[in-house]
Parts: sequence; C-alpha cells; structure tokens
Amino acid sequence: MKMIQKLIWGLSLCLALLLAIPVLIFLWFLLGGWIIPTLLFIILATLTLISYYKDISIPVLRKLLKREYLRVKFSLNNKRNRTNLNKLYLKFLSYLILLFKSSEHSYLVIKEELLDKFTKTIHKPKHQDNEKLNKVKDTLSKLKKGEQPNEQATLELENYLFQFNKHKQKTATLTSVTALVALIMVSLVSSLIFPAFLTKAATYNFTQATWSGGTSATVATHTSNQSDWDKYTSKDTNVSVGTTMTLATSSSTSSIDFTTEGNYTQEDSSKTEFSSGVIKLQSLSGNYFGEGTDGDVTISSNTDLTVPNKDGSYNGDMVVKHYNSLTINESVTLTTDQPGKGMMIYVKEDLTVNGTLSMTARGAYVNPETAGVSSTGLRIIREKSGGTDTLSASDLAGCGTAATTAEANQGAISSNGTIFKVERMGAAGGGPDWRTPGQSGDYMSGGGGGGGGGGMGAQGTCFSGGSAGGGSSNATSYGGQGGSCSKAGCGGGAGNPGGTGVNANGPDGTGGLLEYSLEFL
Repeated sequence: MKMIQKLIWGLSLCLALLLAIPVLIFLWFLLGGWIIPTLLFIILATLTLISYYKDISIPVLRKLLKREYLRVKFSLNNKRNRTNLNKLYLKFLSYLILLFKSSEHSYLVIKEELLDKFTKTIHKPKHQDNEKLNKVKDTLSKLKKGEQPNEQATLELENYLFQFNKHKQKTATLTSVTALVALIMVSLVSSLIFPAFLTKAATYNFTQATWSGGTSATVATHTSNQSDWDKYTSKDTNVSVGTTMTLATSSSTSSIDFTTEGNYTQEDSSKTEFSSGVIKLQSLSGNYFGEGTDGDVTISSNTDLTVPNKDGSYNGDMVVKHYNSLTINESVTLTTDQPGKGMMIYVKEDLTVNGTLSMTARGAYVNPETAGVSSTGLRIIREKSGGTDTLSASDLAGCGTAATTAEANQGAISSNGTIFKVERMGAAGGGPDWRTPGQSGDYMSGGGGGGGGGGMGAQGTCFSGGSAGGGSSNATSYGGQGGSCSKAGCGGGAGNPGGTGVNANGPDGTGGLLEYSLEFL
C-alpha cells in the first residue's frame, strides 16, 4: 500500500514538473529577473500551507531547523553569546519551526520556549477568573518550586501547552502566507513598472535617387541602400518612369441629364437647395427664415390660426408658423382665433398678400412683466446691409415656447445687423377729455388708448394697444377692459372686453403684435 502511495506521489510530482516548465518559460518572459523572488515566495507559501494543513514536517528542513535551534540554544548558556542578536535569531528559528514542522515535532523542540510564553499569557488579568487555568497556574507554581504535581495535573498542563503550540502555528501560518502573497503581488506589479525586456527601435532614412533601375524583387536594406536607390517593385501602365516619374494623361466626354440632385456636384451643399428638378442658391446671409415645415399654403377663405396655451378669452402664447411659401387671396383675412401675444410668420420663399394679414382686435390682456418679458422688451435680430448693431441672440422671453425656440435658430450679429425692438410698455393713454387722444407707441410698442368723455385711456404694451377710456371711467391697464359710461348718450371704450355704455358698448379687442420673417418677398 505504501509503495502505491509513493508511486502516486512520484507520478504527481512528475506531472507537476511537466506543467511547471511552460509556466516558468511564460513567467520568465513576463517577469524576467523578478521570477526568482516571485518563485521563492510561492514555494515558501506552498510549503507553509502544506505543513499546516497536513500537519507534517517538511523533509530536510525538519532536521536542519532542529539542529540549528539546539545549537543556538546551547550556545546561549555561555554569557559571551547572550547577545540580543543571538536571542533574536533563536526566536526566528522557533518561528520557522512552527511553520515547517508538524505540531508534535515543533512542540517537542520548542517546549521550553512555549512554556515560558504560555506562563506569561495565562497570568494576564483577563484570565484571572478562569478556574481551569487557575489549576494550571497551581501546577506551574509547584514545578517552579521544585515540587512534583500529580499525574492528572501534569497531563492537563501538557494538553494546554500542545493546544497553545497549535494556536501559535496557526497564527504564524496565516501571518506568513499573507505576507508572502503580498510580496508576490509586489513582485508582479514591479515587473510591470520595471519590465525585464524593453523593445527598442531605430530610425533610418531612404532616398530614392531615380527610377531607372526598373522593376526588382530586391528589398532595400538600411546597411547599404539608404541612398542612390533606383529600383521599384511594380508600376501601372499609366506611369512612365526613368530619371523622373510622370503620369500619362487622358480625356473623355460624357453627357449628364441634370434632372436629379445626384447629377450635381455641390461645392457646399449648405448654400444650395434642390427641389423638383430645380436648383437654387440659398441666401448668403445668416438670417433665419423658418423651417418651411407648414409647406406651401394658399389662404382662400378667412382663416383663424389657433392660439396655443390659451389663458382665458384674451390671452395665450404667440402663434408661430413656418411656411415654405404663403399666398393670401383677395378679400381673405388670415388672423388668430382670439387675442394672444402675437403672430410670428416665417416664410422661406414667396409671400403674396392680396388679402389681409391682420392682428386687429387681437392684442393680449396680460402684464408683460408678469409674463416674463425682459426689461429691454422684445428684441429680434437680423443681419442687414449697413447694420451696426451687436447682440448675441434674439429675445422673445414671455412670448411662449414656440417663439423662443424658433428664434434660437437665428445667429448672432456683431456690428453687421439690426435689432428690431418692441418696448415692454408702450405709450401713455389719452386724457379724460375726448379731445386728448392716446399717444403713438415708441419702438413698435402698443400705442395708448384714447380718452373718453370722462375716463382715461390705458397705456399700451408690447402685446397690445392701450384700451380706450369710457364716458365715465378709466380703461383697465395692460390691454384690459375698456372704460364704461353710465351717462345718457355715451358709450364704452374699446378693450378686452369692451366697456359698457348707455348708448353703446365699446368694441371687443385691442391692436395685437404681428411679426414676419421673409427671405423672398
């Protein structure tokens, strides 16, 4: 049976060696000189684990460690040899014995040292109330006095010492293996930081003197062909070579039917457009004229565009339309379905107005400051010949998401354009005397409302003309209700809604904001 076990161990060892050879070759190329400490650490860690888990002594090391330990211990009997270095060396040997000898063999060799350490351990304060250890302390005390304890107490002491030895072995093994694994990792990392093999390269320049040497399979070498090389591997029939190289010329003709976009070679496609077999140049300016997503539209009957995000009957966001072309026929009106913050019309191509494009009576009843209009008012920028204004972007804050999103496509102007401005608040309204009319709005803002026989007109805004005063009361601010009249024979002022009157109510509505951006008109 033992022969079979030895045979199995022998075969396993041979197999392990065969597998180790390619691994060692790979590690040599990877680690270089770092393979030596790495393998040493791996071997030590392996032997330590085998000794502990199998509880066996490592051959050769068992005898060497025991012999050296006893030699050093015996030498310490001489006072001249009792140096700190020798004492430290003895502790190191006892540590190695714990690592590489079985629990039984290590116990027999370092029993005296274990007894000393065990005595110090059990006399610590935390073990004072342990009855079993107190008995062991009594046994140790008798031995120290030279007395002989009974056999049971001696066996109990031996058992405690042996278990203490095994605990020391476990601690030493875990500590050592952890340290060795750390050293292995350090070796691997160091091999990456300081590689054993470095790739080197050199730079050589070759000069092609002429091409007169003709075709050749010879490869130029840096040792003898760096200059005056005159050969080449192959050439095309359209290439003529000799002292110099020239390309043969040829010409051809073809007919192109310019009916599709693919027939055109556009130097800059951002400056040209192709549609239905027609190509045209785009405007060279940086102005924005909409997306054209609403298409080519002809208004042939009265049309009311829907005001988005309505807030009651007299307010809503600005209507924004992106026409490719727009035609409004004669006697036809294009407006919005209720008062709002305005109407912005973008037309990429032609705008033809034979009818009416109107925001009459479509001014919004809203405080522009509360709506979010900037203190500088509404500002639209466009590049313009002779323009000198500078502004980074249009400002339609307060007009609604559709308007601000559309105008965000307009590029900045820098001393090459014009700012079209609508003040946040317009001109003042007329006085209570009907003969004092409202004032005209500045910078395209709403004009003031006219005064009634006894009521004042309201100030205009960027979204609305001012409401008119009534015969006996003032108009409401921000394009609100017109003034009322309770006297006989008088009427109310225009507003949102119109004011009430004895003779007649004022008309609903104030003038609204109309903007349009055209490329061709």
